[in-house]
Amino acid sequence: MWKNPDQSLPHEGRGVVVTICGLLCLAVALVFCQTGRYDFVNFDDDQYVYDADHLKHGFTWDGVLYYVYHWHSYTYHPLTTFSHMLDCQLFGLRAGGHHAMNAALHAVTAVLLFLLLRQMTGRLWSSALVAALFAVHPLRVESVAWISERKDVLSGLFFVLTLGAYARYVRAPAACGRYATVCGLYALGLLAKPMLVTLPGVLLLLDYWPLRRLQGIGPAGKIVKSTRSVSEDSSLSEDSSLTLRVGVDQVCCPNNIEGGGGEVQPTLFDEEAWRVPRRLLSEKMPLVLFAVAVSALTIHTQVEAIRSLGSISCWARISNALVAYVSYIGCFFWPHNLAILYPHPGEGHSGWTIAAATAVLAAISAVAFALRRRAPYLLVGWLWYLGMLVPVIGLLQVGGQALADRYTYLPQIGFALGLVWALTDLVKFCAARAGAVVRWVSFAILALAAAGVVAAFAVAAWRQTGYWRDSQTLWARDEMYPTNVGHFNFGLALAAENRHEEALAQFEQARAISPEDEDTLYSYGQSLEALGRDAEAMVKYRAVLAVNKRSARANDGLAAVLLKQGKDREALECWRLALAEEPKNVAYGCRLAELLAASCDARVRDGKEAVAIAEKMVELSRGKDASAFNALAAAEAETGKFAAAIENAQIALDLAKADGEEKLIGEIRSRLADYRAGKPYRRKPGG
Repeated sequence: MWKNPDQSLPHEGRGVVVTICGLLCLAVALVFCQTGRYDFVNFDDDQYVYDADHLKHGFTWDGVLYYVYHWHSYTYHPLTTFSHMLDCQLFGLRAGGHHAMNAALHAVTAVLLFLLLRQMTGRLWSSALVAALFAVHPLRVESVAWISERKDVLSGLFFVLTLGAYARYVRAPAACGRYATVCGLYALGLLAKPMLVTLPGVLLLLDYWPLRRLQGIGPAGKIVKSTRSVSEDSSLSEDSSLTLRVGVDQVCCPNNIEGGGGEVQPTLFDEEAWRVPRRLLSEKMPLVLFAVAVSALTIHTQVEAIRSLGSISCWARISNALVAYVSYIGCFFWPHNLAILYPHPGEGHSGWTIAAATAVLAAISAVAFALRRRAPYLLVGWLWYLGMLVPVIGLLQVGGQALADRYTYLPQIGFALGLVWALTDLVKFCAARAGAVVRWVSFAILALAAAGVVAAFAVAAWRQTGYWRDSQTLWARDEMYPTNVGHFNFGLALAAENRHEEALAQFEQARAISPEDEDTLYSYGQSLEALGRDAEAMVKYRAVLAVNKRSARANDGLAAVLLKQGKDREALECWRLALAEEPKNVAYGCRLAELLAASCDARVRDGKEAVAIAEKMVELSRGKDASAFNALAAAEAETGKFAAAIENAQIALDLAKADGEEKLIGEIRSRLADYRAGKPYRRKPGG
């Protein structure tokens, strides 16, 4: 965090600042410490962590290089991916460590946000309140308690660091090293989450207030001649003045009364006054180029997830964006019934709802613009909020959600900033016209009210965090907003606990919402198969193939059921189709090789082909998959190479023991006995 070298905070001021930083960390810990006992959830955590083959084993050169050249879960954010990789290196797949890292990053960001606002504006308690609202507001829960949202907390950290580096650069604009630091931190932030593409706009807002790099604005409204450099300015403390170079002229304004003071002289239309704005725009161009490049890359990586105008019309997107802006404000003040998914209404918003949302946005915008001179923080905070939400407001619709709590992680900092500064100045304005006792009482009430609001939000956030305990708890909560995704994931969570009858009820509700959803139909079939209802399971697998005839997993599921019915030739064809669609899927290859090697139907067996497929699966698994060696052993026994079969079966046994696969261990031992007796392994009919 940047610091004025010419003047340090007084000793007692440092003590207060350190105490506030400690309290912010404590608040985050109290709200989110419970996540240390939580598990992963079955929504994106699989793709981001525990099922990501190049990541879940920790740092490897192959993994690092893979994610340098490939995007991860439809987005290119390698820095976030590397942070997940680091967690796997440190904690393995113990979810508590991953949760703790999220909470720690969030706490650091909250502290840095407080220090940044304190340095830029000189207001201690107002900065502390904004940081506290950021730290413990219930809308932050999704970003912190959801492991997959590491990109939020990590990009948030680099967002605040970039703002701090920029504020430091402003003190010496000619310092190339300081500007390089801004660019470097911004690039890292974009590599954590592309949503930071709007950050150059935030920097322009900070130029307006509180850095005051534009001519003709500021509470004092004076343009004074000066040759003093910015590096010689006094500290940005509550008792000092901020003086920033504006070309040859400088704007001097007392920092302890931001937003108060006299009228501004109308100098913005002078030709001379536009020299500095052009410079401010030009210095942002490298950052803008970063943003444009990342935006193009993000659109390219998410092209499959972006909804077409045919599915959601242009008018539906605009109307939902207007309502979403107001909904986020409502949730800021009254965060109730928060959920992981809010289904998009499509054309469902009424005309009155759209008109009311438009009126609210227009009214707030008009007030902020009208008070831009006396209270510039209102305009800055409001535009910060509006601008940062643009990438995720739904104009370019990704997914089926109308809005999401996580999208407010950084945008609502601006909203809170404008609100807190406005309320503080309002109390100061009223108290200044009253007696000393009334002033003291007014500030005491303000302090108690602020503490009460923060405490209430912390309690609500603690309760909201409890819903992220595990997948079942999360999706049971989310049923207040019925969606196909919610019912589907709830069903998956129940099925993972072998509660298949309950899972079927959830899959049926999901199917009622989206009758042709492949994931739902396939999982429906899996639970039916687990319950022994094979005929019904086949119907579901065939329903998937009716939607997508190339579905590898549907062919795999259908093959397993056909095999149990003794229809080896039909099962063989299904596994061939599955492997043709996903040639690097080791599980499909192993099943196909085993059927070719050990089918009870002599017309199906082909030992040479089985050996070729099994050897390829061993290679693809890099010699670490017990099932691949087990299939290779069966294939070699079929060709009469019993010595090789015994050797590979022993390797498979060792790998299975290392992985604790008890069922597979028993199976391999049984086959080994056959190989040692010079007999190939044969499946039992229907077995």
